[in-house]
Amino acid sequence: MNRTALITGASSGFGKEFAKIFAKQGYNLVLTARRTAEMLKIKEELEGTYGIDVLVITKDLSKNGAAEEIFAETQQRNIHICHSRKIPSAGGRL
Repeated sequence: MNRTALITGASSGFGKEFAKIFAKQGYNLVLTARRTAEMLKIKEELEGTYGIDVLVITKDLSKNGAAEEIFAETQQRNIHICHSRKIPSAGGRL
């Protein structure tokens, strides 16, 4: 089963580290943040290291409608974002 995780703020900090964690676990990723160049570097690294697929979507989530645009793009590409209470979060298990 192909699992896909959506990582926000993926160009640095916690978002970048979460992307690495999920990639190591075999998840395909949708990365979103404002800085395209940084996400493209992460995409190249994670696809090469873990053999996963990474989609980069440049969006500023502080802007009205950005979340809906990300959702629409994943739907157009037939990407189902995994959501589960068993996925680790910053505070432990959800």
